Amino acid sequence: MALSRGSAIRGFFTDLGTALSCTFEVTYLDGSRRWEAVWQDGPVLARVRESVGRALPQYTGSIGLRRDYTPVATALGALRAYRTGVLGKHPSGAAPWVPADLGRRLLMHVPDPLSTATGEELALIGHLLAEGADLGRALELLGGRPSDR
Repeated sequence: MALSRGSAIRGFFTDLGTALSCTFEVTYLDGSRRWEAVWQDGPVLARVRESVGRALPQYTGSIGLRRDYTPVATALGALRAYRTGVLGKHPSGAAPWVPADLGRRLLMHVPDPLSTATGEELALIGHLLAEGADLGRALELLGGRPSDR
């Protein structure tokens, strides 16, 4: 007996999650009659898309994929943006500013970003997250503003 579409999709993402050491949250979206698979950090979007295309080619048009990032991974991206000088301007005019989406964009092609973090980066991220949304204070903890270097 053939598996239902839902069972095939859910089973595939369970197996893929085991193979890639991550957890996929798979949801059926009634309104659009589509499936959505979401995971945090883990493999890059292209790798998951390729795996879906190989294993479930008949369903690729009905499965949406989204990679989210944990706060720690987002902070890692922001820290790396800061260190490389890839900064934006805060809407209030204050500078420098590392928008969270910039940090996430820098991690788009980095599989399992936390596995690439150094001990120093993790310590700085701990301070950064402890400071919450006060990026100015967080930048002071990172050793001053880029213009001070």
